[in-house]
Amino acid sequence: LWLLWRYKRQLNIVAGEFKDDFKNGLFKWDYGGEGWKIEYENNSPVLSVTDSQDGGISKRGFSWADYEFSFEAKVIKDASGWIIRAENRSKFFMIQLNMQNPKEPRLRPHFRLNDSKYPWIALEGNAVNLNDLNLKNPITLNEWFKVKMIVRGTEIDIYLNEQHVFH
Repeated sequence: LWLLWRYKRQLNIVAGEFKDDFKNGLFKWDYGGEGWKIEYENNSPVLSVTDSQDGGISKRGFSWADYEFSFEAKVIKDASGWIIRAENRSKFFMIQLNMQNPKEPRLRPHFRLNDSKYPWIALEGNAVNLNDLNLKNPITLNEWFKVKMIVRGTEIDIYLNEQHVFH
């Protein structure tokens, strides 16, 4: 997993607005491993995440119930995962944009469990092949794209480049 992430907009309807432009480091985030760092692209800070099995979550997000979360991402290699609901960094629900085969990008829902025998459960039956959606702006490696997640109770909607791709 190798991902660059840059702030666009993050909005929590219940708890107020949350923003991070990464100019002051990663103090707003709870993350694991050494794979999280700030890099610069066109003189602007971007979050770079490499091989982060432990993931990362906003320190402020624990009280979020219903929210919208928007950002821009670029997958350099393999995949990018976006944690949507988390009890902590060992127990959460995540959507993965899998690009191991760049010609067949897929969204794959996962559960991460605090269980040494079964730490990950991939919900392959709910995976979405993005090629089947005839995206106006297809997702490709090394290109920035927009992500918006709308979370209401148990309902999750994902938009890529402003096109609905997952419910």
